[in-house]
Amino acid sequence: EWDTQIGKQLRSMYSDDLLSSRIFSTEVGVRPAEPCSVSVAATHQLLTNIFEHICITLIGDPHFQHASGSTVTDRDLQVLERCNQDNIKALEDIVGVDKNGNEIHQARSQTERELRSAGDLWAEHILENAKAYIMSFVYVVATVTSGFPLISAVAKACGLSGSEGYFYIIRFLDALIYFWLPQINITIIRLFQGRNLRHRMVGRCVVIGDVPWVAQSAEAFLSKIFACSYSIAGLNVLSGNPADHLVHRHTHRVVRGSLLVCGRPDGRLPALTSLEASTCLSVNQASSIQSMGGTCESITIG
Repeated sequence: EWDTQIGKQLRSMYSDDLLSSRIFSTEVGVRPAEPCSVSVAATHQLLTNIFEHICITLIGDPHFQHASGSTVTDRDLQVLERCNQDNIKALEDIVGVDKNGNEIHQARSQTERELRSAGDLWAEHILENAKAYIMSFVYVVATVTSGFPLISAVAKACGLSGSEGYFYIIRFLDALIYFWLPQINITIIRLFQGRNLRHRMVGRCVVIGDVPWVAQSAEAFLSKIFACSYSIAGLNVLSGNPADHLVHRHTHRVVRGSLLVCGRPDGRLPALTSLEASTCLSVNQASSIQSMGGTCESITIG
């Protein structure tokens, strides 16, 4: 992977196009001690093809099958190959580009548009603190420089600024606005954008649920991207297996505004039916934890 130290060493040893074409990049830049993420998916695809070739060899020769003790059947190989082929089509729908690099027709790119829409919403969740910080800065600078906080300006316009009876009340209300200014600005942003008002006004946490290698690779990818962000626009990233330990490790941490994204197996295949049911159950259980009528936001991809 390009942005890892081992990728840097490989590029310095070999400069031919054959090696360069097999170097992946997350566009983050070289950073010390980074885990691989994008290249793991390519490695998985390569190992899947190798495994299918081995299975074909074993199934085609009873002697090899007996010597290796293999129990793989034609049905197992068919299910694996269907998953492998359907995976390509699913990726095309997700990115909006086919395997040849051509843009997919708008009617077929609905999945990509839905994911981008959900991503835009989650981006607003994460950026709301930064936007509220800027709004608070502008308000404080403007009111302190001009000498007219909001309530004082309104009171003066109404002819109440000269009244001693209202002096301390006006200053007290201005002080409350300064104290609650970040929360007020976040509420204004959410009302303007039409987002949920019940979410906690804190830093966001993203929980990734999938099989271990996918969840851990996605966690590494997202973590090292946000490691380059400003602290006010950062987030915490966790991962777990929805068919195993996601419920026990993370559902007790669910609060209003937590973000949960899970990979959903293709339950149309008999081998994955129970796994899909386990994933849906884990997501429903996490979403059932509510406080003040609010819970986490969850997305399933698959």
